Amino acid sequence: MNEISSLINVLKSFVFFRICFQKYKVNLLTCSDYLVLLYWLEYSADKDSVFCFACRHFAHPGRQFRKETAFTQDGFSTWVKATQSFHTHNVSAGHKYAMDAWSEFKLRKESGSKISNALSEGHSKTVRENREYMRAVVEALRYTACQTIAQRGHRESETSNRGNFIELLHVIGKFDKTVESKIANNPKNAKYTHHDIQDELVDIMANMVREQISREVQEAGVFALIVDESKDVSKKEQVSVAVRYVHNDEIWEEFLHFTPADGLDANSLLTTIKQTLSKCNIDHNRCIGQCYDGAAVMSGCNNGVQEKFRQEVPQALYVHCHAHRLNLVLVDCVNNVEPAGEFFEIVQMLHNFFSGSVVHSIFMKKQKELQAADKLFELKKLSETRWACQYSALLAIQKTLPAICASLDDMMQQPNARRKTEARSLKGLIDFQFVVQLALFEDLFRTTKFLSDHLQSPDLQLASATDLVESTIASLSEKANEKFWHDIWDKAQTLSTKAGIFTEMRPERRHVQTAGKLEGFVVEAPTGRRPALNSPDAIRHNCFYPVIDRLVSELKRRFSPEACGVLQGTSALNPKHQSFLQMDLLLPMAQHYGVSKDNLSAELHQVQRMLDQKRQNGQTVNTTQEFFSLLHPYKDAFIDLHRLLCISLTLPVTSATCERSFSCLRRVKTYLRSKSGDSRNSNLALLSINAERARALDEQDIIDAFALNHNNRLIFIAFLSPLEQTQGT
Repeated sequence: MNEISSLINVLKSFVFFRICFQKYKVNLLTCSDYLVLLYWLEYSADKDSVFCFACRHFAHPGRQFRKETAFTQDGFSTWVKATQSFHTHNVSAGHKYAMDAWSEFKLRKESGSKISNALSEGHSKTVRENREYMRAVVEALRYTACQTIAQRGHRESETSNRGNFIELLHVIGKFDKTVESKIANNPKNAKYTHHDIQDELVDIMANMVREQISREVQEAGVFALIVDESKDVSKKEQVSVAVRYVHNDEIWEEFLHFTPADGLDANSLLTTIKQTLSKCNIDHNRCIGQCYDGAAVMSGCNNGVQEKFRQEVPQALYVHCHAHRLNLVLVDCVNNVEPAGEFFEIVQMLHNFFSGSVVHSIFMKKQKELQAADKLFELKKLSETRWACQYSALLAIQKTLPAICASLDDMMQQPNARRKTEARSLKGLIDFQFVVQLALFEDLFRTTKFLSDHLQSPDLQLASATDLVESTIASLSEKANEKFWHDIWDKAQTLSTKAGIFTEMRPERRHVQTAGKLEGFVVEAPTGRRPALNSPDAIRHNCFYPVIDRLVSELKRRFSPEACGVLQGTSALNPKHQSFLQMDLLLPMAQHYGVSKDNLSAELHQVQRMLDQKRQNGQTVNTTQEFFSLLHPYKDAFIDLHRLLCISLTLPVTSATCERSFSCLRRVKTYLRSKSGDSRNSNLALLSINAERARALDEQDIIDAFALNHNNRLIFIAFLSPLEQTQGT
């Protein structure tokens, strides 16, 4: 529009110029002179004057040119002097500079290389280089976080260990010149390697992962809460919060956050749990199940966390962690069968003795001599809280029993009195009775370990867990017979012969008489004395059968399906269960979660017909998850049944996810990093546990979020115009 207006003004000035020359009888210029005047003359009708377009818009303000205000400000109207004045102005230095500037402007405009574009391109180049440097910073932090590697060094100076993060950044700089230049040339306060910047970037990445989990929970509609607490290396009680939900027809258990516990009472723990869910943008009112260990403060039916949470969210059914239940079964068996307790004490004594450096080296040497073709075993320490893992300790002793006996024989010849005495004591304890118990418990704990391993699977369904427990009970019950006893006896004899242990039972040295006050009575139970295991029958009646009976009875008691009528509905939704789609078992679950009985009855009738048609077409459904996937396309038709299936899959089985998070916390917060901040520890643990999600984050999104946190960044990393950057700072 400005060019058109200027052209019109020039044409007007040319016409008016002709008129003026005719009016004032001045000599006419040649046609070429008129064409020259067309480029810069413009006429103002208001002032009845002419101006120089070039000098008005492109005059250089800094140079000392002669100012001709008649052609730039006041206007020229002395027509009798027009020819001389126009010619003088046309050859002046200031006019020529303005004409050159005008011509350069038109050339740049035609080629598209505007000054603003040049400035914008230069700014964009700077931003790209800065973002490339920040990308290296983000990738170094993400790598160390996902690999659970310490990020900071002791001093991070140039002369000492600068830590994995800065060292990795320098390694990247060796292959990226931009990163190398930024590290070398940026000011110290613009390198963005300070621990505060590290915390900020790690927090951004962790929050992005939490936002993904939060969106998936919101899409699922319902979720289950899994919580456990444990002390970290700094003796601080950390509450681990995880959620379980169904997303894309798959079961997900995701860790959310570590939160320091302000108190260990039920009210404080409940407040901590609710605050953690709120920070992660998860509505606790959508919870349909909660899973904790057996601690009274968590599982108490009157003042426990589960009861207080159910008062606010009535549908949040409490499920006692199945893994902790199994642990209590094994603990009860060991504590209430005296020979079993003594046996495991000997197992722990063996581990303690063979942990010494001198004994351990001899033990490894004996293994190489006696079993060169097999791999070497380490004796395992018994765990007071994870009895299901004791199988590995028993297996190690069984595999290395000949090497253990040979090592004890060598240690009995050593000059060290303490080790010699301990070796002689242990040698006396490892008799045929010990070997029989070793063969028995190794077999029984192998069965329970199979159950324990499956219970810790994050995608295990409650109905499947019930089936696994029932099959384990049946398997243990079948072992309570003479055939299994003879198999254990034969196995113990073979192992004893291989290890050089006498298979003959030692008679009891002293005959224990019955108390005088019990004379004349029939005594059917031990009277406060250790039962003598000096014969096969004694071991069978005092150890073999009591251990199996105790295991079976405790499993039935603690895993009784009748303990909670609501949970029986999960079995009725399992296609392989005998109670599949039985209305009487589904009704308590439907009533608890507000599902209409009439609607559910109609949907069960229709789904039976649909399953029959699928079966005729060769399509079978074997698990609850397959049944859920089958109904998902028809969820609008089977609204209530689909909701019950989703709840059945969402209900938690164990708190193993929280247990695994504590294992990660022990790797993140070691004694060397005991003073690390709680937020940093939680974020690093989240990125390590959800490494797949963390690696999938777009580093450009991370940099954008980092750029938006503050407006006072020392290096530009956002793609803004120079004007916007100036306004922002």
